[in-house]
Formats: sequence, C-alpha cells, structure tokens
Amino acid sequence: MIKTRDELIYVKSQSMHNNLVFGNIPDVRAESWAESESKLREFIVNKLKLAQNIVDDIQFERVHKMGDFYPNSRHTRKLVAKFFSFKDRETV
Repeated sequence: MIKTRDELIYVKSQSMHNNLVFGNIPDVRAESWAESESKLREFIVNKLKLAQNIVDDIQFERVHKMGDFYPNSRHTRKLVAKFFSFKDRETV
C-alpha cells in the first residue's frame, strides 16, 4: 500500500515538473486560456523583467486559473502555467 502511494506521489510530481504557479495577476470570471496566457506573458515582461523577444519564444502547453472565481474578493486566483520545455520554465 505504501509503495503504491509513493509511486502515485512520484508520478504526480513528474507531471507537474514543468509547471509554475503565479499570483497577483488580475482575473475575470470567464477568462479564456488565451487571455490567461496573454496576461502571463505581460506579467513576465513587466514584473519579472524578461526581454519581450525571450517571452515571445516561450511555448506553453497550458495556462489556466486555479479554483473558483469570487466576485468582490480582494484575492485573485492563482495562475498555473505548464511549459513545454523545462528550459523555458527555468528561464522564467
């Protein structure tokens, strides 16, 4: 039983190996993946100070918000970015 649980944890950690989680990026209720990705690219350029040409070359497998949207909340949902390349993830 413990071996199976450890294997499951390992598989889960490997599936998230190319992920980064970002906070404090404004969001809206029905934000599309394209809108999330665009906001993330803008955040990386403006807040993390990576050059625009580097950010333009980054490929994401998926970018999406975590959890439920709560209107009138001071908190924003976290944004999860799954990079195609671990190298791009490390650059960011």
